[in-house]
Amino acid sequence: MESENIQPEWLLKYDQFYFAELPKKKKNDKHAFSNFVKFVKPILVRGWNERVEEFEIYNAGINPSTKNQRALIGVKLTADWDRSVTKGPEANTPAATEFRKFYEAVVWYNAENPGNSKKQILVTIANYVLAKHYAPINIQFRHFNWDKLVTEASEYTKCSTAFEKLASAIRDIKGFPLAVSTIYCTSPFYRRTEPFPPLGKFLFTNSKASQVQDDSIARITLEFEGDDPMDGTETTRAATIKRAPYFTPALSVMLTMEHSNKFGDTPQIIAKFKTAFYIELAQRLKDDHKIFAVSTEKNLFVTIVRITLEFEGDDPMDGTETTRAATIKRAPYFTPALSVMLTMEHSNKFGDTPQIIAKFKTAFYIELAQRLKDDHKIFAVSTEKNLFVTINDIAFDVEIGQTKEIAIAKRLENENRHNMIPIGGDWKSLKHKIEFLPQMCNHITGLTHRFSAFAETCQLFKKFLASHFLLEHFDDIAVELIVANVFLALDEQRGNPPLDPFSGFTHILHLLTSHDFAKQPLFIDFNGNLDSEKKETMLKHFANARPVLPPLILFTSDDESGIRFTKTGPEMIVFSRLLELSSCALLIIKKHLEGVIDTNLKSIFFSEMEGFDIVIELHKEVVCFGSFGYNSGKEIISKLKKPTQESVLPIVNFNPPMKFLEELKVYFGNIALFFYDRYGGKSIGVLLRPDFKKAFGEYKVNRTYCRKNSKEGLTPNIEEFMETIKILGNGIVSNVMLN
Repeated sequence: MESENIQPEWLLKYDQFYFAELPKKKKNDKHAFSNFVKFVKPILVRGWNERVEEFEIYNAGINPSTKNQRALIGVKLTADWDRSVTKGPEANTPAATEFRKFYEAVVWYNAENPGNSKKQILVTIANYVLAKHYAPINIQFRHFNWDKLVTEASEYTKCSTAFEKLASAIRDIKGFPLAVSTIYCTSPFYRRTEPFPPLGKFLFTNSKASQVQDDSIARITLEFEGDDPMDGTETTRAATIKRAPYFTPALSVMLTMEHSNKFGDTPQIIAKFKTAFYIELAQRLKDDHKIFAVSTEKNLFVTIVRITLEFEGDDPMDGTETTRAATIKRAPYFTPALSVMLTMEHSNKFGDTPQIIAKFKTAFYIELAQRLKDDHKIFAVSTEKNLFVTINDIAFDVEIGQTKEIAIAKRLENENRHNMIPIGGDWKSLKHKIEFLPQMCNHITGLTHRFSAFAETCQLFKKFLASHFLLEHFDDIAVELIVANVFLALDEQRGNPPLDPFSGFTHILHLLTSHDFAKQPLFIDFNGNLDSEKKETMLKHFANARPVLPPLILFTSDDESGIRFTKTGPEMIVFSRLLELSSCALLIIKKHLEGVIDTNLKSIFFSEMEGFDIVIELHKEVVCFGSFGYNSGKEIISKLKKPTQESVLPIVNFNPPMKFLEELKVYFGNIALFFYDRYGGKSIGVLLRPDFKKAFGEYKVNRTYCRKNSKEGLTPNIEEFMETIKILGNGIVSNVMLN
């Protein structure tokens, strides 16, 4: 393709692209394209006035189907490109007369006409003015139909409106013991960077999957098929017995072993040794005595003639009965609770230990729930650790955080009083949750309002990562910071970042393909505070610590470490895969826009499960988040005649596949990587780590996890690994296959 000779940066220069098929030319007319550009360009300049900053017409060769020559038009948009009306000069002036002659009266876009897309405005204008002033030209939008991959901004209005009402109600409460300092919503639904937001109607709160109790709180309904363990009578498949599983206690057994200095000298090392003993003990009981045993990280379950023994620890399934007779036929409709972090003014009355502070916070949740009900008629449910609020059928999960908690946790750690610190209550975790996360969410929300295409670009990028099973290896904030880098850099360089989400997505692919992440970090400067001196300091830190840093480093105005949102992932193998996929996707987009190939989004947003060692198939009934549930929910709402009950707390944040994925990472993260598409994926891919695949000739207790004795030494016990996954995923997993 040429312009006559096309510049290599054309793909990144423009926001949108159009194909124009030239009128049939005379034989041996070598000047057909240049004459076309000569006559068409002035007409389009006038027709697209104030909508297009600049555009260029490129020679795109011959259309293979019609044999006609065609042109590719690259367009750089202005902020007003999608106005439905083109405003002319003041009436009763010569300029107005000329304006009417050029345009006449045409409506470029009508919201009431579903077939008239707002994205086609420039096409509509071009076809009209060229037909009127030059010749009928067939101009078509050359793009990928990405609309179904993102959720429109209007769908999120109910979230922002409900949060504003909640924040206002909390701030208006009078006579509260402590004044409210800040209220931040940290949910990606609030900043519009996550697709499929809450629908604004609670669906199926009373259904086969969940039931609203007398306290107005919905709870999961258990359903049983087959033999009823309570009375021995058989039920048909259609019959449902809403009854808890038969109570089966696990008899607790405490096992002590002889003293040994080899057992380690810290709780963490001892815990690892105990886990290894559970694994070995389970294997020996199976091999030597044919006794069924299941080892976990913290204990060992053994069944002998239907008597269950529990060794040392908690049930890994959180106390839920795992009898095979009990299944949830369909997961409740997915209803997210938007996370809210609330901080209050400093006070010495808040206590000086994590335990006392927790009691005070529980009291505040109770009081806050009562005040919201009494003063604002807002339905709220307090718990020991948080407060659930529903406003206009949008659910919120409110948590109180105090900076004092961070200081206390830090002091306890310095004094080596770790037994006083609850799980997840270390000072670094608290600082991240109370300060860093709300601060970063606030910055990103600002970009959503500043750049019209930012939020939808984030959604596209997340869909791209998820379609290749990579998204769960990234912190959501890290994904959004990569997008922020692109928009802020382009805004600084050329004054206007992408105005089309797919253009923004293309720029992200280019960044991932061209940037040397091993030698250079990414800088995200939200407020202009990253001057050259600060960047130089960050680069020195980066260069000195590079061997131990994660593959992706994101320096921001508020993060001089660069790893605040990337220290837990992605690992190098995952990040390298992303870079490879980005290069392939960018090439496909370029070839499609040039007209070399005709393809669709599936070529970019789709991956097979072939590359994984093991594939875990899920019951389709438990997959509750994604386009299918969202679209079917919208359809149901459109047919509702009666308003839903306002004073109800549905089952929130219940996403069985994601909960199961978290369990897999906890128990097997040291021997395998797990890959899943959160937007409706029905399978989980398992990639065994290279170290786990190796055979160890020397027998060591800490190497026995999911391994067996063989002629080669300790080798991976894949069969046990797969069987354990089936047991952990009972009711969720339909099949586990070796790929």
